[in-house]
Amino acid sequence: MQELIYQEMKKITGFPNADSSYSPVFSSIGLNVSPNRNGVSNLYLSYNGSTRSVFNGLIGLPFPLNTSLSNVYKLVFGFSKGTLAFWKNDGFIFECEGIPELPLLASVSSATAEMWIDREASDSEYLIIHGYSVNNSLFDPDAVVPFIFGIRAIDGILETDGGFRAKAKDGKITLAFDFEALKATTKYVRNMLACAPQTAEEASRLCRRWIRNNAQAFEFEAADEQQAKNIAYALKGMLFNFTKAQGRFDNSVVPFPSRGTAAYTSVWDLFFANPGYSLLGTNVSKDFIRNITKSSRSDGKISPLICSTYERNDIGFYPLLGRMVLNEIDFDYSFGWDVFEAIEDNNKWWLTARMSDCGLIFEEIDKRPIITVAVNAFLFDQFNATAELAVRLGLEEKSVKWSGRAKELEKTIIANFYDRENNTYNISNFNREGSTRIEAENPDDFSLLIPLWAGVDIGEENAIDMVKKFVLPGEATSVEQTVIKLDILKRYGFEAEYAEEKKKFIESFKKPADFNNSVVCAVYLKLITE
Repeated sequence: MQELIYQEMKKITGFPNADSSYSPVFSSIGLNVSPNRNGVSNLYLSYNGSTRSVFNGLIGLPFPLNTSLSNVYKLVFGFSKGTLAFWKNDGFIFECEGIPELPLLASVSSATAEMWIDREASDSEYLIIHGYSVNNSLFDPDAVVPFIFGIRAIDGILETDGGFRAKAKDGKITLAFDFEALKATTKYVRNMLACAPQTAEEASRLCRRWIRNNAQAFEFEAADEQQAKNIAYALKGMLFNFTKAQGRFDNSVVPFPSRGTAAYTSVWDLFFANPGYSLLGTNVSKDFIRNITKSSRSDGKISPLICSTYERNDIGFYPLLGRMVLNEIDFDYSFGWDVFEAIEDNNKWWLTARMSDCGLIFEEIDKRPIITVAVNAFLFDQFNATAELAVRLGLEEKSVKWSGRAKELEKTIIANFYDRENNTYNISNFNREGSTRIEAENPDDFSLLIPLWAGVDIGEENAIDMVKKFVLPGEATSVEQTVIKLDILKRYGFEAEYAEEKKKFIESFKKPADFNNSVVCAVYLKLITE
């Protein structure tokens, strides 16, 4: 059945709009290539939380994609008289025969603020274009994004008078394209184009090897044909949302939930998805975590959301980093040392910047700080994870220290949130002065599950009773809630219920659209491998 998975991957073709314009090999660009439109109608830039068109009418073929000649597994887009294939993260090759002239870059998108030709670097073989793309992202204060776009005529010649076009030489046109944002130079783009593969087939071999090597890291067999299809879509949905994006992501690979609509990395998403990402045959999952730890502020605060050029430190988040590190399937000593200091510093930030006598102050509602059971339980778990990590690193004193902190916080959680009479948890609001309780109300069901997930000690009998009362009858409404519920069932020995919940989740995937989010794909593939 494993070969069937690869066969199914080969059938996935077409990227008809910006939000699904995934490109291979960690790309930050996308192409509008679909059976419904002639040629390649748009080039998209996925940047800091949004995707925008840079060029319209990129390659003006008079005929549309031919799906029988296309293959997303080989990363080849086939036309009746042409082939397009990626060869690097933001570069691709296009070749065609029997077409004397090929229109290029029919118009500039309204999202492109300015564009000009570098005349000194351009000739009949090279075309180098500089420009600025309008930046409408809420995650970045800059008004525009600088870019350089280069085309090299491997076969044929380039003309720019009265519009952009390529003319055939000996009946053939072969073009290499490269798109670079932020810090690229003309010299760099020309050098990249000079090293480009000579044919689309050579380009596709580079990408095919990348996908095949990564896909083979998943050591599982599909149970049936439908599951093989699902796994193929999950692999595509995960791998094609990885990127070597611009700015702070430039030297490492990071995952985006969706490059079309969520071009950023968040601690929350990584917490749930990284066990699935860890299944890859590379160290990308460790890179993801290092991107988080390297963004740590000097006082230990970690940004919950990281973009290409801007860190968001002004929104609520949870202390999830410690457990994320311990969830690494292939944990190693050097990796632990790389991230341990950042986890400790983050613990200290929570203790100094957000801790009150009644627990962590998470955020404010109507100018009142709200202290939730969920964020306290997550921090309790991070303290325990820090202690466990210290043991792995041979740091006995630090292990004792963080175990002690966990016990202290556990007492605070039980004292301020646990209702012994009703065997449930509360969420509490406090006023600004003295952290005096002024109101208590029942939390949402998901918040209620976090102390159970973290193992807050309310007694085994009470915990099991709470699982029966709240967890078993509760319906998970998101992939995150599904993961938390499964972890709780496993922790408290509900093996049959765990198997049933897992089966229900896996069987809920019926169509390709169910796999558009890389977090969902990662969780699905992790559960498939168990």
